[in-house]
Amino acid sequence: MSRFCVNSPDLFCFICGLYSPKSQKNPDNALLTKCYRSRLKQWNLLQPDVCVTAYRKRHNSYVDFYSKDGDLIYCNNVVGLLAKLGHQNLADEWILFIDSSKTSLKAVLLHIGNQFPSIPVAYGAQFT
Repeated sequence: MSRFCVNSPDLFCFICGLYSPKSQKNPDNALLTKCYRSRLKQWNLLQPDVCVTAYRKRHNSYVDFYSKDGDLIYCNNVVGLLAKLGHQNLADEWILFIDSSKTSLKAVLLHIGNQFPSIPVAYGAQFT
């Protein structure tokens, strides 16, 4: 039996067994995740201890810390961002790393002890 999932928003999805009309712009991700997990386990494609989650909107709590100016996206409140991530704003523990070329720019904060992941503070592309 072949498996087939239609990604068109006005058709039936054969994996989860749900019909999603075009008018439903924001389907319930939790419901779809449960359906996918159930169907994949039913087909023995997942181990019993596998956790299936959806993170489509995890960035929303950080949107206010960033601004966009043309092709450049930058952090407008580094102190607030660090506080939101649970870090103290200690200047002697973080360094700014900038990588640039003729067409792009990336800037991240790096923890000196490598105990925390890097924090993006600026990104720009397609500079001419």
